[in-house]
Amino acid sequence: MRPSSRPKMNWKESSTVGKIPLETGLKGKGCPIGTVPIRRTTKEDLIRSRLFTHNYASRFSSLIVDKPGLHHAALRTKPDPNKKYNGGGVVTSAYQPSVTVSQYSSSQMTIQNGLDTIQVGWTVNPSLYGDNKTRLFTFFQAGATSCFNTHCPGFIIVDTRIPLDLVLEPISQRGGPIYDLTLFVYRDQANGNWWLEFGRSNTQIGFWPARIFSGLTDLATYMEWGGEAYSPPGQPSPPMGNSFFPSGDESLDAFCEHITTINEAHDPVDAENTEEFTDDVRLYKVDDWGIRGKAGHVFGFGGPGES
Repeated sequence: MRPSSRPKMNWKESSTVGKIPLETGLKGKGCPIGTVPIRRTTKEDLIRSRLFTHNYASRFSSLIVDKPGLHHAALRTKPDPNKKYNGGGVVTSAYQPSVTVSQYSSSQMTIQNGLDTIQVGWTVNPSLYGDNKTRLFTFFQAGATSCFNTHCPGFIIVDTRIPLDLVLEPISQRGGPIYDLTLFVYRDQANGNWWLEFGRSNTQIGFWPARIFSGLTDLATYMEWGGEAYSPPGQPSPPMGNSFFPSGDESLDAFCEHITTINEAHDPVDAENTEEFTDDVRLYKVDDWGIRGKAGHVFGFGGPGES
């Protein structure tokens, strides 16, 4: 299965110097033709996922979330009834912030229309995975249904090598080397399915069918890129990004570059009409650096939290 069309985005031509793209997957040739990789799920995994997903999904009751312990340092599109999006893309540096068993810290792209939501990125989330490794993740909410990766029917995998909860290795170190993760989500013009591509090689991992959505049967009305961190009330907030405030240097900062939206004509463009959003500047910051040559629209984010 393949999309009927895709926006003409060539990450190889726009790749930046000094960063190493993460192109990873199962060892060897991957799964046999006709099969796809899905992580083996235990009963404990399902219980953990259901509890966490229920709490996580409640945060999408509005675009501006007021949930104790939840923090953002992100770039987001400004409200505009005349702007709609066929998706977007991001290249984000992959780090491994230190979290406790009940915390998580992520870098992600969010695509939303009403309560319908698609998220892709990396996360360190012991509550979801039972470990402190940096993993690729996806999340969707469609009406009353919401889940991560393939924990419920929704996302359809077509690639034989890349599972949705893949452990990302190696991980960036502040000052270098820097490893980055390329993610691209776009709406198929012919049937409305939302496709996920991974890496500079444009590997099509799979898609969310249009039939599972209500709001996202149409184009998205809101997009967001950047960091998110959570800690239960009463616990110190965890680090975000690489645990440092942004300084303007991509070798020292957690960053998102090639911040891209796909317009109504299905053309990828550097994200514009955006604004910085940080709910607590004592803990985390975001710094929009604008257009930086071949890196496109770039910003830094992160912070130590209360650790």
